[in-house]
Amino acid sequence: MAGALARGHLEVLVERFCESDLAFLADHLRILSEEERTAGPRPCWIATKAAVAEAMALPDPSPPGSVPPGVRFETREGRGRVLVAARAFTPGEVLLVDKPVVVIPDCQIGVRATAGPIMKEIQTRWQSAVTLDMDVICEHFAASHEELKGRFNDFECHADSSNYKGGQLAADVAAIAIEIGLVDPALREDLVHFILVLAVNVHTVGQINGIALFYWLSMFNHSCDPNAEWSREAPAGSGFVAAPRSLKHIAEGEVLDISYLSLHNLLASTALRRGFLRTQKNFDCGCERCQATDVTRLFPCSTCDGYVAPAEAGAAPRQWQCRTCGAYCDADTLPISKEEQLAAMMMQPWWKEDEQSIHSMLTIVSEDLGRGEGAGGEPAQHFLYAWVLLELITLLLTRPNAGGGNVRDDGETAARAAAVLHTLHAWVLEHLPTVLHKLAHQVAVPVVRALIDSGKKEQAAHIAANFECALGVLGAADPDVCFLANTCASVSLRLPGAWIVSCTACGACLVDARHKRRPNGVHELVGEAIAPDASSPSSAMWCSRCHLAPFCSTECEAAGTAKHWGNCITADGPP
Repeated sequence: MAGALARGHLEVLVERFCESDLAFLADHLRILSEEERTAGPRPCWIATKAAVAEAMALPDPSPPGSVPPGVRFETREGRGRVLVAARAFTPGEVLLVDKPVVVIPDCQIGVRATAGPIMKEIQTRWQSAVTLDMDVICEHFAASHEELKGRFNDFECHADSSNYKGGQLAADVAAIAIEIGLVDPALREDLVHFILVLAVNVHTVGQINGIALFYWLSMFNHSCDPNAEWSREAPAGSGFVAAPRSLKHIAEGEVLDISYLSLHNLLASTALRRGFLRTQKNFDCGCERCQATDVTRLFPCSTCDGYVAPAEAGAAPRQWQCRTCGAYCDADTLPISKEEQLAAMMMQPWWKEDEQSIHSMLTIVSEDLGRGEGAGGEPAQHFLYAWVLLELITLLLTRPNAGGGNVRDDGETAARAAAVLHTLHAWVLEHLPTVLHKLAHQVAVPVVRALIDSGKKEQAAHIAANFECALGVLGAADPDVCFLANTCASVSLRLPGAWIVSCTACGACLVDARHKRRPNGVHELVGEAIAPDASSPSSAMWCSRCHLAPFCSTECEAAGTAKHWGNCITADGPP
């Protein structure tokens, strides 16, 4: 079984390294194995440990104005001044290290139980456009504006852009902060500038429920399919830093880019992604993904049981083609208007507030954009379906009994979140595997934590094993990478690569075999080639009503009804 897990790691190595690199690695591993077998001196092991420790050590942070080694500025036509690679980088290499200029914890919306006076007023005017708690932002400015003076002169803020909605939002926030006496009227322009700099440049730091502003990270371009990703790391005695790493091979002279968008927004269509960036960052994205055909908008084919996808690049393609039978169709024959209506509806918060409403939205999306979820149907393959799955996981993880808060729950809420994650994971593998590391970071890690807190350590370890390789691009020192690795190591995995669940009634170990694996891909779930033996867990059957509670038999489903019924929520509500 350990060999199967190793094969999964090697799949990633094959993607990253050339043949000579892999041959050298194989020889190195053979020597280490031979040293262990002979139980004699282990010079290769000692040297390897020292080399790994040295390789994992981060370079010193580069202060603003001092260009880090390995990168340089260039002026490119149509893009202006950009940060590019001054040498080639292999996947996983640290590009630079950046200390935060400003850190504001606990400013994510929802951290405070009740909205403050600024948020009560501003959310009425701006609704979903506000992504941070403006009371916390303004309180931070009021308490530290003297210390902050002069720190933001080199940051882009689009203050001169009359079309930037962020400018009006910043002005409205500043006016309310002054009106309630939180900020001195003489500091109005400074506060507006402060909010604009944050709006354009900050990055979310989930571990502090807040944000951080980094100088060098703000110099990275945006791409919806970036060549780099950053992680939060904490070198001894220096607080945390940003360490952007290469996600793929980067050639010398290649522009360095990260994604400014969340996982939720990266799942979206080209038109919506560009809209988000126009509203939030005040630019039109022209990255390679935005100029290619859209991979997340799929509608049922009228000719076969396959799905049609855009056959043209751009935000509004006219020609679509079935990925199964190859038949073409015109956009006028597809439910584009329903897609637009549903996307607009999902921008509203009301449907995310309870599980029944989210299940209702799943049903609507599958009926309008797929083939329905009833008998003979199947879930939609559209990105809006992935959006709803993401919201369902978020809701389940924030319920009081996700993670053992309610003894009567027995971890079932966390297990339901894990079952939904499996469906979302399958969708991402099929349609957008380039965001798998973000799915691991933003969704899988919280689900694994909830399962551990609920006492479901074996299930947590198997899920961690499915995401460990994907998240490894953030570096071995990243806290979440360490967490997944330690979770995998804490349990002897029965079927590495499988999704393990437990019967809701009797607790028997089962395999969640609902989703097919992608063949011959680096993102294929490890363990696929393992043939179950007599001791292997059997496949789970799922609650005939909600399809999110596993059972080992119809007898267990009948016996577990009383226990499960309180969580058996569908579009029709509880039983």
